[in-house]
Amino acid sequence: MASNLFNAIKSGDNWKSHLTAASALYSTLDNISGVPENDGGFHASLDHYYDNLSARQCHAKPLPCKLVNGVNSSTCVTQASADNVYRLGHYEYSYIYRDDSRSLAASAASLGVWIAEMAAHIREFIEGKSTIIYRHNVAHDGSMSRLLSILQLDVMVWPGMGSEVVFELYKKESTQPTPTTMTTAHATATKGCNRDNCLRQMINQASAVAQFCPTFTASSANSATALPTFVSNCGGNASRVSSACSCLVTPTEASSTSPSISMSTSASSIQDPESEYYIRVLWKGQVLRSSNPSLGLMDMLPLKTLLAYFDGLVGVNASLVKGKCSGSVAV
Repeated sequence: MASNLFNAIKSGDNWKSHLTAASALYSTLDNISGVPENDGGFHASLDHYYDNLSARQCHAKPLPCKLVNGVNSSTCVTQASADNVYRLGHYEYSYIYRDDSRSLAASAASLGVWIAEMAAHIREFIEGKSTIIYRHNVAHDGSMSRLLSILQLDVMVWPGMGSEVVFELYKKESTQPTPTTMTTAHATATKGCNRDNCLRQMINQASAVAQFCPTFTASSANSATALPTFVSNCGGNASRVSSACSCLVTPTEASSTSPSISMSTSASSIQDPESEYYIRVLWKGQVLRSSNPSLGLMDMLPLKTLLAYFDGLVGVNASLVKGKCSGSVAV
């Protein structure tokens, strides 16, 4: 299915018009290189000439010249001709992988298994099933172009040698205040109580008193309960301690919110770990901009958004790819 779609893209009227417009350039290049005019491989697109000339110039080699009796002549490919090859090559890749309405479907069917594999690797990592933090894939310009097509690169060009697409995964750490229940006590004596040393000591130990007094005063056998050291000024007299407890207004527990940073995973994020992650996609060392409105500038894009986009195209674990290739699932 993918091959059929790509072949259809390169056999339509627009493509034929493009090749016709490039015929003069082809003639010049064929004369210098010695490639026959009827060589189908060289004349289906500018791919072969583009690869040859760009490889030479990327490695600081001179542009080729026509061989006469095995020796370079003065008839050589000019920089202007090479630039025309590059310009038309960019047009070809833009047309094949972005401009034609069938390009996304063709790329998704062709590279869909790899896309699903990458999504699976990401999910395995965020679910704690994998500890691999770096993966590297090497591909030809055609495979790179299919990936850029799937990402719907805003301005498509022919991927040059050494081009790369980088997917960086980030996790957002929670910095929101977490409500924490803390025991606080603001002990004040009821009017009419005698502020002796016993009561004053207990007022100064408000937090401890807030934990101790409710249980102590509620116990019918409090006289036999061991007295804590913070009521030492009560002379070991349980009745005085009980009296002082009854004089104090001591909330047993008051809720206060204390800012704290929690690194633990909440219940909701355990159910949906994708919501904690973001992704940045780089193309040629800069943030990739997609023409797809759900992707846009792919800088700290919610991971859920990208995975949902991939799943919609190729299915989880590439479940839609086989159907797309066989024709049972619409492309």
